[in-house]
Amino acid sequence: MEENKRPQDELRASPIVMVGVVSAILLFAIIVGFSGAFLIWEKQEAAKKTSPLAPDELRRLRSQQMGELGAYRWVSEKDGIVRIPVDRAMEIVVREAGR
Repeated sequence: MEENKRPQDELRASPIVMVGVVSAILLFAIIVGFSGAFLIWEKQEAAKKTSPLAPDELRRLRSQQMGELGAYRWVSEKDGIVRIPVDRAMEIVVREAGR
């Protein structure tokens, strides 16, 4: 039976191995490329989300916001709506929730 084998019937390993190696290298290159692209994108997003304000501007803005949170002020005098400090508002909520 061995005598009837034709040359095209035999399995050639070298082309199969070569296709496997090239595929593995290509897959590795694609993964590395996507990883690099993701890192670049991540840095760009972080740069967009960080504050462009200088530290002294941030301090001034924070001080202004804290002042507004801790001060009484009319929101609408006509409707009788007043802004009260956050600490005072929390006290009122706790007292009313205890009833």
